[in-house]
This record gives sequence, C-alpha cells and structure tokens, in this order.
Amino acid sequence: MLAINDDMKGILDIPGARSVSLVECATGRVVAEFGHESEVSRWGAGEIEGLVRAIVENPETASGDFATQLEDVVLTARQGYLIAAITRVPGGDRGFLLLRLERDTGNLALAQRALGRLVRGVTAVAEAEAAPVLPRRCNDVQRLAHSPVRDRTRPDAHTLHRVLGALKRSLYAPPVSQRGTRLGVRAEAT
Repeated sequence: MLAINDDMKGILDIPGARSVSLVECATGRVVAEFGHESEVSRWGAGEIEGLVRAIVENPETASGDFATQLEDVVLTARQGYLIAAITRVPGGDRGFLLLRLERDTGNLALAQRALGRLVRGVTAVAEAEAAPVLPRRCNDVQRLAHSPVRDRTRPDAHTLHRVLGALKRSLYAPPVSQRGTRLGVRAEAT
C-alpha cells in the first residue's frame, strides 16, 4: 500500500492538481486521500459513486463493451475538473480514483495519463493481494481413470530392495565423525 501512497502523492505534482482519493464503491470508504480539500469530503463518496454508476449502468451506455471499456469520467465545473477513474481496490472490490484539477492551471491530458498509470498500479496491487487459486483434489473416479497419466506400473522387486536397502544403510549408519574412531572417554588433565 505504501507504493500506492507514493504514486498518489506523485499525482499531486501535476500542474493544477488539488487532491486525489481512492474510494471503495461498495462501502464508500476512503482508502487513501492526499492533497487539499478533497472532493470526497465535499460531495461525499455516495454521490460521486452514484454519478459514475448512472453513467456505467445506463441502458444506452451499458450495452456492448462500453461498461467494461470505460476508463474514466470527467466532470467539468466552473472552477475545475473532477476525474473519476474506475479501478479495483485491494480486497477485490470495485473502486474509483478521484482527481480534482483546477481549470485555469490544470493540464487535463497529463492528469488523465497519470491517473491511468495509477489505476494500472492499483489494479496490479489488488490482483497481487487477492487470494491465490489453490488446486483442488479430484475425487471423480471416472475422470481419474481417463486421465492422461496412465503409466501406473508397479516397480519391480529388485528396484524396491535396492532403494529400501540404501535407505536403511543411511538411516542406521553411524555419523561421519564417529567412523573409524574408537568410542570412549578421554581423560584430560586439568
């Protein structure tokens, strides 16, 4: 999470950037926030999420690949821009990054590119922190019978005796330091 914090602070170096926030959609919880007066504290995460959801889930825009291809939503106000970029937050839930940009001094294209890089970083962290897919044991006898691994022949008796003999010798062999020496107590003068 520290790398994300550093990247979010780095976004504030963009000309005109005022604040950046990472918000979890399901709960409206602010995961991270940097900068001056935040849009989340002024508008509330629920209102911004409602606006983004209205755009994404609109029947005319939700058809086709638009909803999955949507990267960000730019809201233009008199004083500035609010860019909401959709991402996944650590834990696997959907979230969004909010960047508030001044209209007079802000560079909208530079901000969108930097926010896109930050979204890719947040998504990578979220995927890395997701629980790994563990292998499952197959209890289906029919499937096991038809599996490609069919060479299940038993080893011959000679090989088994050789392997077991080697294991016994290594198990019962004296330690290396005691081989070739007499065991006994040595008396030393003090």
